[in-house]
Order: sequence, then C-alpha cells, then structure tokens
Amino acid sequence: MGPGVTQPSVGPGGTRSWPDPGPLGQLLALVAAGSVPSPVCVVSGEHGSGRTSILGRLSEETSLPTLWIDGSTYARPGPLESVIDLAHSRALPLTTSAYEEVDTILAGHDSADPRRVARDLWLVAQAHADPGALRLCVVDDFDLLDPASQEVVAYLLRRVSRLHTAAVVAVLDPSVDGALHGLPVVELRPLDVGRTRDLIESLGREPVPYRVAERLWRATGGNPLAILSAAQALDRGQRTGVSLLPHPLPLSATCGQRLIAGLDLDRSELRLLSALAVEELVTVDGAQRLLGGASVDGAVERGLVTRTRGRIEAVRPAIALAAWALGSELDHRSVHRTLAGCREEEDPRLHEALGGEDISPAEVAGVATAAYAAGRHTHAALGLALLGHTLPAGSLALAAQLFADGYIDSVRAIVTASSGQPGCLADEEVAWLQTQVALLSGVVSDPLPGHLPTPPRHGQELREWAMAVIGVARVLCHRGEPDRAARTLDDATEAFAQASEDLQALAAVVRAEIALKKRESWACAGLSEAVRSWLEVKPPGHDITASIVVLMLLSVGDPKTAMAVVDASQPHSHDGGLAQVGSLASLVHVEMALCHYRSAEGLLLRLDRIMPYSRLGTAHLWAPQAQVNAVLGRSAERERMEWRLGGENIVRLPRPARGDVASALGLRALVDGEFENATVLLRQALDGTGSLYDPRTALVADLLEAARAAGSSTEQAWALLATHASWLPDREGERFPGLMARCRALVAEPEDVDEAFATAADLAADGYPADLARTQLAHARCLRGMGRFDEAEPLLGRASLIFQQEGLSGWTSHVEMLRTRPVEGLRALLNPTERRIVRMALERHTNAEIAQSLSMSKRSVELRLTRIFRTLGIARKSQLVDLDLDLDLDLDLE
Repeated sequence: MGPGVTQPSVGPGGTRSWPDPGPLGQLLALVAAGSVPSPVCVVSGEHGSGRTSILGRLSEETSLPTLWIDGSTYARPGPLESVIDLAHSRALPLTTSAYEEVDTILAGHDSADPRRVARDLWLVAQAHADPGALRLCVVDDFDLLDPASQEVVAYLLRRVSRLHTAAVVAVLDPSVDGALHGLPVVELRPLDVGRTRDLIESLGREPVPYRVAERLWRATGGNPLAILSAAQALDRGQRTGVSLLPHPLPLSATCGQRLIAGLDLDRSELRLLSALAVEELVTVDGAQRLLGGASVDGAVERGLVTRTRGRIEAVRPAIALAAWALGSELDHRSVHRTLAGCREEEDPRLHEALGGEDISPAEVAGVATAAYAAGRHTHAALGLALLGHTLPAGSLALAAQLFADGYIDSVRAIVTASSGQPGCLADEEVAWLQTQVALLSGVVSDPLPGHLPTPPRHGQELREWAMAVIGVARVLCHRGEPDRAARTLDDATEAFAQASEDLQALAAVVRAEIALKKRESWACAGLSEAVRSWLEVKPPGHDITASIVVLMLLSVGDPKTAMAVVDASQPHSHDGGLAQVGSLASLVHVEMALCHYRSAEGLLLRLDRIMPYSRLGTAHLWAPQAQVNAVLGRSAERERMEWRLGGENIVRLPRPARGDVASALGLRALVDGEFENATVLLRQALDGTGSLYDPRTALVADLLEAARAAGSSTEQAWALLATHASWLPDREGERFPGLMARCRALVAEPEDVDEAFATAADLAADGYPADLARTQLAHARCLRGMGRFDEAEPLLGRASLIFQQEGLSGWTSHVEMLRTRPVEGLRALLNPTERRIVRMALERHTNAEIAQSLSMSKRSVELRLTRIFRTLGIARKSQLVDLDLDLDLDLDLE
C-alpha cells in the first residue's frame, strides 16, 4: 500500500486489530499529549507482533488526518532510492510545482549527502505543504528503507512535528539507533496466555478454553500474527476444546512468508526450524543432521536457535511454525526420518511411521497411547491423525484418555471411524464410549448403542459392559424416558448379580434416580440412602458418576451427603482433566446449595483455568455463575466468566440444563426488580421436564415473591403454590421448613401476614442467613403493598444488614432500590386501561360503574385494581386520593 492522506486512515490492507490496550494506550498518551513540538515515537516488534494493526488502531482512535507510508513498498538497496520512489508516487501532500523542486533536489542522488537532501526537502515542504493537510504521519516497516532514505525521513519527521503533526515509526529491531536515536520507543512484546485467549475469542466471538489458548501461546511464542493464522485454521471443535489440537499447528503460507521475511534462511536452516516445530527440543546431534552436518553455531549466532543443556530450541517458535508451513509433504517426511534417527529422541517409531515406514496401526496406537499417558499430547495427536481416528483392537485406553480430558469430539470421531470395522475396537468398547459421551454432553443427538452386546462373564470386560448399561439408563432418564431406563436396568439384573459390589450399589443409586424422575414417593429418602450404601463400597477416584450423584442429591435437599460424595471422589493425578473439572463443579453446586456464594465464585474462577471445553457440558456451570453475578453484584470479570461458560438461548441447551438456566435467569430478573420477567422464567423452570439441581422449594418461594411483586392477587398466588408444591423432592432438606413457611406467608391474607412471616423467620434454617434476610425482604414488600411503609422500613434495614455482611451486593442494591425508588408518573407505571380505572376511582366511581364504562366485568376491574395497588404500594382505593395529593402523580390522561 502506497502513501496517502486519509480522513482518517483506517490502516493498511484491512488488517485485524488485536486487543492489547497497553502499547496502544502508550501511543495514544504520546500522540494526544498536546505538546509542542508534537511527538515522534517508535513502535518496535518482530514480524507478526501486530505493529501494523496497532498503528491502524491508533489512526482510528485519534481520528486525525493521516499520512500512511508503507516502507515495504519502497524497499530499495541503493542510496536514497526509497525516497525517490516515494516522491515519484506523488502521494505526498505537495503541490505540482513542489514536486518539480523535489525531483531537482533528488536528481543527483548517487553522490548527494543525505543531510543536505533532507534540509533542502524540508525547505520545499515549508514553502508548499498545507500545514492542515495532516496531523499524524505513520511510517510502517521503516527499517526496510535504504539507510540514506532512513536518515532523510527521520530528519523530515522531526521537523514535521514542529507543525503540530505527530509521527510514529514502526521498526523490527527494538534496539533503535542511527537515524531514530533518542526517540521514545513503544515495544510490542509477545502476548501472554490471557491476551492470547482474548485475541482468539475476538475471531469467532465465542469462548475459548484456557488450555487451547495456552497451547497456541506456547507453540507460537505469543506472536499475534501466528496466533491469528493458527486459530483461523482450526475448526470450531478444536478452538472450543472438544477436539485434540493438530500438531504442528497450521499456519497459512502468507503468514509463513511474512514471519520469515528478511531472515534469508537457507534450506538446511528451514529443515532445522521445521523439526523444532514438531519437537520443542532436539539434540545437538539431531540439529547437526538436520543442518546437513554443519555446526549449529551459525544458527545460534544468527539468533535462530539457542542451546540449553545440550538441547537445541527455537528462539522464536512462530518462525519454526512458519518453516513447517512452507515445507512440502516430502520435506515433512524427511524431517520425521531424521528425527527418528536422532539419539535420545522420544517415540522414534512414530517418527518412522510419519516418515513413510510401514508400521502397523496397532504399534502406532500403542506409541500414541503411551505418549498421551506421559503427557506428550502432541505426539498422540500425530499418531491419531496418522490412524485417521480408526483405533485398532486393544486401543480403548487412548480413547478413554481423550474422553477423560474432555476431547469428546475426538472420541465421537473414533466411534464413527471404528464402529463395526474388523480389527478395530470391540462392540462393548464402542458402546461404553457412546454412552459416556451421551451422558457427558447431554445432547439428544448423540447416539446410544443400537443394542448392548451380550454381557461378558467376568473381569474388566464385565465392568465396562455394566458401566455402559448404567450409562444408557442414565441417558434415557435424563432425556425424559424413565420407563425405558428402568427396563434397561431390569433386563440386566441377572448379569449385575455377577458384577462387583460397587456396581450393584451404583445400579441401586440409578434406580433411585429413575424413581425420582417418575416422582415416586420413596425416591427422595431412598436416593440418599442408596448413595450412602454406595459410598461404603465405592472405589477411590472420580468419574462422571460422582458428579451426577452430587447433583441429584442437591435436588432432594441433601447437601451433606453430596459433600460426602465429593470428599470420597477426589480425583487422582492420572484421572484426567475432566475428573478435576467434575470434582470442582460438584463442589460449586454444593456451595451454591449452602448459599456460600463467595466460595462458589472462587471455585468457578479455578474452573475457568482448567475447563477442558467451552461448547458442551458447561450449561450446569453457567447457571451458578449467573446466580453469583445476580446475588453478589455484576462486574466486568463476572460478566466475562458468564459469557465464557456459554449463556446460550435456553431452547438450544441440553434438556437437563434448561431448568437450571431458567431458574438462574429468573433469580437475576428478581434481583433486578424485573418481576414479571422473573415470574415467567421461574414458571418455565418449574414446569420444564429437565433436571433442577436447585432446591425446588426455594424456586417456588422465588416464584411467589416475583408474582406478588408483579401484582398477582392472593388467589393467583395460591393457585401457583398449589400447582408447584405438589412435588417438592427437597422436603426432607434442612431448608425446607423455613422456605415452605415463607411460601405460605406470601399467600396469606392481609390480616395473617405478620404472623405468617414471623413463623417463617423463626423456621429459617441455621447457617443460612440469606434465607432469613429474604424472608424479611418479602415481609417488607408485603407491608409496603398494604401501605404500611413505616413498619416495612426496619425489616428492610435488617435484611440489608445481613446482605451486606454476607457480601450479597446484588440483594443489597435491590433493597436500596426498593427503599429509595422514586414514584414515577402513572403513564410510566400503568397501561392506558389501568390509568382510566385510576381516574374513575379518583372521581369516586364504584367498581360496577367503572366496569360498565369500560365494557368489562366487575371481576376484571377488581383484579386490575389489585395490580394497581401493588404497583403503587398501597392497599385500598381510599389511599389513591392521598397518594395523588402527596406525590403529585401525573394524571395527564390523553
């Protein structure tokens, strides 16, 4: 791109800006300082560091008329040739006569002194340039200009600054000297993991797991251009963490060329760097082989590689990736063959296979399995790609390891490629994988085994078969087919008799879960009892079963037994990332059930660092995060956590999660004072067929509070209570008496309100101060609705104090909003029909007269008056007159 004055400049080539406010903030501070003369500053950074992008953003942010000069367009070897080309482009803000003088000055450039040329050009510029034509001058790739031209351009920029024009020069080498000596430098350093994550998320506007960002950061050395290119080449499953990342990370050829521009690499250096894209470290012997027998000292001196403890590694990993991206398939095979012959190289047989040797699939799968178990996930990715995701018989361990770390799309690909293929995974192994994926994801489209194979007689095969049966039963149960789930277990009764004691106990737990879904009376207490029996024989370690059991226990109001399951299911170091996540996620739900919101928030922050995926399975964590945001008060960090956990449309979520998400949204609406919206969402949560892991009685209490605040009558509230209190699985929980008493108080007649709320306050469970504060808040709201404002105030004060002590800023703000809420005009508070009713009531019309005038029934008028009273915080018609006189309500009705 050539130079030109724009109004303002938008940056060259449509480059994508990247979110790094630090250097941009420094540049803005320098450019916008308003000093005289205006500043001339230098931006330095390696190829792909985002220099061009940040200069484009600078121009956009300042909105100044900008002259943009792309040094790569005028890169010439001879003295002053770059300046001559720039003058010939006729893009500088000079007149025609001025260009004639410039051409004369540059005519004898071969023997000209750069300083004299610069002074003469400056005199021309002073005489002919329009001082208002530009306010910002940007020179990108300044170091590509010939040295004499650099001296001329630097001189002119320093002089231009005296005309209130800021100048920014971009260079590759941070050690600025020569023509730019003494100027302030803004150095673009490599991104860290956090900024890498932000950059990738800016591409697709969807969350990216920390581990994906960390892998891209490590492989690219934090180079923004390489990060962008690699992230764009990944598919959605790889970016969101459900598929194993390819190795080496792919870069586009254009990106590769830009990264190695100006390095003048020979073929042997490209081979060495390509090998370092495959292996982070290679031996000195291997490096010499890759260099064709030459010493590595030359590559070290050139700053391409560094020697550490007898090993060679790339100084700039992004350059190694670029070398690999620019190599051919034959080049890649040659690199692998060389690596296979290196001493001390890990997994040489894998490199031999990748180099074209005839290695059996079973051996490749064995090497990949061992590599993954040893933490060499990049080698496992190479092996899995070589196998085309088709695993030979006896390779279930690799698929199990991938599942344990949350790579469920990779496991899906293995199931698809291996199912029914001769010499591949056995039927019971494929069935186990299918049920585990379906159970974890909660996605209805994930297939279940068409049929379960004949149960083996004993050993590990019987255990895998039994776990597959339990998984199928659970999936069917959570998909709303409890009868089929029960039949699945019944059909396996005889085989389970031969299984181990812990599997029999687990089957009893699943039967209780199914009974709970069917709302059988014994299930609530039976589930806790079955779990306690299972804990006595449960083997150590964690799996997905423990997480499901915890959630089911919380639904019946038994957080103590749920915590016992968490304590008994601590994952081992070799259990995989999914076990770590499952254990922490279970603890999050327990802390939420105990109303320990601060502790839950800390656990959610820990989960964000280890969450293996972002697209599936996070809905049950989004709900607690949304509740934390509502109750503790929103902040930028909490909002970003909520976004990363995937707050999607409820209809698109896996069915078991929809109830939890609706309840979280309902609580948020209630805290925000959006009572009608809260009523709709909480009814959706209670009416849904999905699982609810919040205590159901607490949701009923929230629903009644929202409905009464939205203007529902006592009769309507009673109807809601009767509908949703018919099945309360948490009735054995310690919070139940207090919550149920609050529900009854919310539907009490006016004369019984005080006594009912006093009972609810007395029954509030010990250790749950928020429940007491919520009861006091609901009582105060009812009193305000009855016009008893003075009596409501002390209750609001006590509730606010408890909320403050518990750190529940969301509820504290809710109380303050209720106490200080200004009374708005009727036009904002009431609809047109309700305003007409108010006008006629103020004119002393009876309800019957109002009904006749508005062509509605007397009952409809009464119901609308009830809503009006609650909206205005009064209890009877006679108070309308006083309210109008006291508050000067807006009665400008049409």
